[in-house]
Amino acid sequence: MTQYSYRLLNVFAESRFSGNPLCVFENGTGLSDVTMLNLARQFNLSETVFLFPAADDVDATLRIFTPTGELPFAGHPSIGSAHVVQQSLQREQLTLKTKAGIVALSLQNGFWSLGAPRSAMESEMRHCDVETAELCHMLGLDHSDVESSPLWVNTGSEQLLLPLRSIEALERACPNTAFAESWPGNGIGRKSVFLFAAFKQPDGSSAIRARYFFKSPAGIGEDPGTGSACINLGAWFFMKVVPMAQQLEVTQGVEMGRPCLIQLDISAHGAIRIGGRVVELGGGHIDL
Repeated sequence: MTQYSYRLLNVFAESRFSGNPLCVFENGTGLSDVTMLNLARQFNLSETVFLFPAADDVDATLRIFTPTGELPFAGHPSIGSAHVVQQSLQREQLTLKTKAGIVALSLQNGFWSLGAPRSAMESEMRHCDVETAELCHMLGLDHSDVESSPLWVNTGSEQLLLPLRSIEALERACPNTAFAESWPGNGIGRKSVFLFAAFKQPDGSSAIRARYFFKSPAGIGEDPGTGSACINLGAWFFMKVVPMAQQLEVTQGVEMGRPCLIQLDISAHGAIRIGGRVVELGGGHIDL
């Protein structure tokens, strides 16, 4: 029997019970794909990470599982994994290997920053085959709520982005049962949508409110803080709005009572970084 230690974290958190929950197994050596999937189902969080020892000039390799399968890349698991690796290596600059590529992370004053696997210029974009009116029907929205056409964006994890005209429309979104079965899937069959609305803060700076819905074993789930979708959002802004340096504050998870604060930075050349804080709750071990 082997003992596997894990840590429980909240990522993109500004307080103890905010942020996106994450489980990180400190060393997954010896675990089969089936066992990792079963452990992800056991914890039943949006993602569970399994770390593996350093190789190929990176500080660690991570594999990311949802309760339904493996992801090539995800933002909050990468940042949470960096938090765990940093505590053992005691370095503030790290590189982690995901199936989508190598990501670089840095820590400064308790704030983690992650560089996207691909720049905006390297992102893949494609139109959605489902009519916007039908998507609105699935989401409980009016066609007039939509700012522009939905678009699939991929900078490491492909997701469907749908810009809305107002925060009021965002708050009103309520996917009906048709979403779970009829929503279009990405290249690996994962069904999700990232809704967002841009607005100006009192100081005049730009900010984003967002929500992320996905098909889950129970029907429809909502994710409180989706780093990979925010990276795709950066590519969307750079390629579809204006190709210039921007800094955006993204707030997600408000409607769930799990507010997440994600800093999105886009360089003048289209490099994308996201950032946030990590709060660790505790941990334990499982004998297998």
